[in-house]
Formats: sequence, C-alpha cells, structure tokens
Amino acid sequence: MHATVFTADTVVKNTTRFPRVWQAVAPVPATLSVTIGNGAATFAGVCVAGQLAGIAVDGAIFPYAVQARDTPPTVASNLAAQLRAAGWLVDYAGTTVTVPAARLFTARVVAGGVALQEIKRQVQAFRISLWCGDPLTRDSAAAVIDQALATPNFIPLADGSCGHLVFAGGTTTDVSADAALYRRDLIYTVEYPTTLAAITPAMLFGIGDIEANGAFIAGISG
Repeated sequence: MHATVFTADTVVKNTTRFPRVWQAVAPVPATLSVTIGNGAATFAGVCVAGQLAGIAVDGAIFPYAVQARDTPPTVASNLAAQLRAAGWLVDYAGTTVTVPAARLFTARVVAGGVALQEIKRQVQAFRISLWCGDPLTRDSAAAVIDQALATPNFIPLADGSCGHLVFAGGTTTDVSADAALYRRDLIYTVEYPTTLAAITPAMLFGIGDIEANGAFIAGISG
C-alpha cells in the first residue's frame, strides 16, 4: 500500500473570530541551576532562552536574562561583569562567581513561561489517498487510518497551539488502474491559528522592579 497526503483545495479559508489576547501555554524548561556556598554561586546545566539568573549582594540585585547561545560560564561571566561595574571585588573562575566582601549573598535561577497570541485563524482541507493492490487491502487500511484521524478532536502543533481536525468526506475508486491499483480518498479539514509567541518573565528575588539586558522585568515587593 502507498499513501499520499496533500492539500485537497488550494484555497485557505479565513475563519478569524477570536479576540487578540495573550494566553500562557507552557513553562520554559528549568534546565539551568545554581548552588550557593561561602559567598560563591556556581552555575550548571543547560541554558535555554526564557530563564533568568541573578545574584543579590547586600540588597542590590544583578539579573541576567539567559540567551539560547549561553553556557553556564557565560552566565557567570555576565553576572561577574555587572558586579564589577557596581564596584564589587569579584573572583570569577569558570562557572563560579565569588564576592568575598558580601555580607548578604544569594543567587537564583528562575524560568518564565511561553505565551501565545492568536492573530488570525484559517481552515484548510487535506486529502489522504490510499493506493492498494486489491480492494481488501484498501478497505482494511482505510478503516485503520480513518479511525486514527477521526478519534482526536484536536492535534498539537509545533508552536504550542492546536488544530481542530474534522472529517470532511471521501471517495472510493473500485476500477483498477493500469498498475492494478485501488484507491480510497479520505478528506479532513484542519482549522488552525497563526500566532505570535513571547516569553513571560518569572519573579527572581521579589524586590521591586528591575531590568535585565535592557528588558524590563516586573518584580513583586515583599
């Protein structure tokens, strides 16, 4: 059996109808970590955009918004540079940042979340064609594939949103072609959104409002 999947109609229909609001989809993976001891912070793990690392020294906050290209040593280096710019004596080696003169010292890593905003919505039809050597094989395969497609109402998409999958019809060709092929077409429509993605920041230390890499990070006092 051979199966082909392609669009059944070149026209994509506009079904936009929902307001443009931001919705949280999933948290950013917490893959970066930090350990603290004797006035030193040591970073480890994997850097993922959307994480926020920071060091607090005697009430002053030094945050860094982690980038996808970062590594634990570059995170430590960027934080050490901020501390030195503020006048602190800093010992930096590899992934460890030490502030010997600090009376109060702490470090944290937090992860934000992914939010999506739907800016439009569309529906498109897809044709699944089954090409088989005999009618029995065709009918058996079509039953399995049709059930698998008809069972879920929604299918997950790469951006974190979902597509609405609906059966729209089908056709059967009982007359064999020159190559003795028997055909069954299944047509399904998928309604899916076009989205904008953004990363929502998480609270780092919970003290006032701060900036990281020039981007505003909202904190909560307390």
